[in-house]
Amino acid sequence: MKNKINKPNNHGQAIVETAFLIILISAICFAALQICIFVVNDIICNEASFASARVAIISTKVSSSQIQKDAENTALKILTWFFSTNNMMYKETTLWDKKPLGWQIPVGNNENILSYTTNIKYDTKIMFSSLLNPFHNFTFFSGGNPLLERSARARLIRSPNRDFYNKAYPEAESFNE
Repeated sequence: MKNKINKPNNHGQAIVETAFLIILISAICFAALQICIFVVNDIICNEASFASARVAIISTKVSSSQIQKDAENTALKILTWFFSTNNMMYKETTLWDKKPLGWQIPVGNNENILSYTTNIKYDTKIMFSSLLNPFHNFTFFSGGNPLLERSARARLIRSPNRDFYNKAYPEAESFNE
C-alpha cells in the first residue's frame, strides 16, 4: 500500500484574495477622490470669500447693506461656474464690519479703520455617505447624511490711504485704467 500525500484543496483561494484586494483598493481610491473634492471646494470658496472681502474694503458706498449686497454678488459670480459641477451647494454669504479690536482709530476725513469679515456657507456632497454613516436611523446602508456643512472666511482691514484702494502695491498701476 502506497502512502498517499493529501494535498490541501486551494482551488479558488486566489479569486477570494483578489476580490478582497479589489474592494480595499477601490475604497482607498474613492476616499482619496472624496478628499480631493473637499480640498478643491475649500480652495474655491476661500478665494470667493477673499474676493468678497476685497470688494467690501475698496467700496466707496456708505450703506452697509449695499456693501453686503456687492460682497454677496462677488461671491456668486465666482462660485456660479463651480455650482455646475453639482458637488457643492451654496447657502449664504455674510459680511461683518467692525473696528479692529474694538478701537476707534480716526483717519484723515474722520473715518474709522474698519475690519471686514466675509463668511461663505456651503454644503459639500459626500459621494458614498451610506458607507461613512451606515447606522443612520439604525438601518444598515440607509444613506446616511449626504451633505457636509462647510464655511470659508476671510478678513481684511481697510487701508486709511484711499490712493491704494485700486492698486496691488504702492508703485502699481491703477486697476481701473
